[in-house]
Amino acid sequence: MNHPARKQLRLALPAIFKLCTCVCAAVVICAGADASNEAPLQLSLKEATTRAMAESRRIKKAKAEYAAAAADSDIARTAFMPTLSFTSKTGTLHDRDQVPGDREPPVTARDRNHYEAQLLLRQNLFSGFSDLHNVRASNARRSEGEWALKSTALDVSLDVIEQYFGLQLAKAELDAELQIFKLREQQFTEARSRAAQGRATSLELLESEYAVRAQEPVIKSLESDIASKSLRLARLAGLPLDKGFTLTDALTDVGAVLGSSKLPELDKAYAEALEQSPELKRAEATWERLDWERARDTARHLPTVSIDIAAGYRSGLRSDFGTEDTLRYSGLVTLDVPLFSGLGSFDERRKNSALLSAAAEEQAMAREQLLQDLTDAYRQLDLAEAKVAAERKNKELTSKAVENARNLFRNGRATQANLLDSYSRDLAALRNHARSLYDRVIAIAKIRMLTSP
Repeated sequence: MNHPARKQLRLALPAIFKLCTCVCAAVVICAGADASNEAPLQLSLKEATTRAMAESRRIKKAKAEYAAAAADSDIARTAFMPTLSFTSKTGTLHDRDQVPGDREPPVTARDRNHYEAQLLLRQNLFSGFSDLHNVRASNARRSEGEWALKSTALDVSLDVIEQYFGLQLAKAELDAELQIFKLREQQFTEARSRAAQGRATSLELLESEYAVRAQEPVIKSLESDIASKSLRLARLAGLPLDKGFTLTDALTDVGAVLGSSKLPELDKAYAEALEQSPELKRAEATWERLDWERARDTARHLPTVSIDIAAGYRSGLRSDFGTEDTLRYSGLVTLDVPLFSGLGSFDERRKNSALLSAAAEEQAMAREQLLQDLTDAYRQLDLAEAKVAAERKNKELTSKAVENARNLFRNGRATQANLLDSYSRDLAALRNHARSLYDRVIAIAKIRMLTSP
């Protein structure tokens, strides 16, 4: 390349670099704009629950434990099957023979190369019922793992419902705070204008400003609470943490939890809960497993009978007289009778009795806790229903009171303190109404989980 062309290229390089930089920046900006313009995920309660069931580590752990219990049950059944084994031995034996009666007998040494192989078929004929009881204990353990999995799934579902509607409650409370904050801020602006005109005292100005400033940290706290609950719900449902989502089911959507069914009466709910509760079924399976394990340990001290059928080959090569080969076939019936186990059976029986007693108490406590939880849930539902009706009425009354207070204040027939008090009562009514809706939907969810898992 000649000198002028090289000089022109050197002069053009900065411009080319700037052009590439601008192009890359434009691509990044466009990508960021596309990401920011991406519509947030519409998350319903059903979808959040489905995602949580697939992503929950507690459910994955319960599934793994159930799979292990199922495999253990299959292993226990193999005790009734025959076993086949092969044994092989090889080595060198050194024999020393002597003539009897001599003080210093002559010794004759022989080397023998030895090889032995055996094929053994063993079948247990009677094991004192220990194998049968072990199979039943393994089946009970499998049932225990299955009910534990269902109980874990219910816990995760209720956790999703509480997080989902807890986030909706926080948003409703924030909306109420912002609604009243706007009115208080407007009142503060009007108070400054009236104070500048000499129509408002400094006390009125301070009162209106205090009402605004006191509400700002509450709003910040609710915004932080919403961000924290959104993150917990996203992690629980396995959502991308860098993408937003909106909730489609409101606090008033009782059908999202209840579905098309209706809640049963309390007496019928007791019967359904006792029949279908996974936690109670798990406690019953635990007691059954311990009972069969006690029977299995007791049966191990009974006689056992087994049969062995063997086919063997033995070869011994001796240096003095040649080769000796032997084929052997045998059939043996073995009777094993335990006579003394060092008093371990008594301690074992005492241990199993204590475990059974503990399992029985756990089963009784699970039954009592189930009935107590169901009774509390129905009471909470009755109270929440009453609060929803009362707070709905209070919200209507406080809203009208705010309008009346504003009109009276403009006409000079109400003080600023009366107006600010009406704002506070309206805010309390809005937040209490949202909380009553949350209490109602959570009570319904608990009853649904306890009666129709």
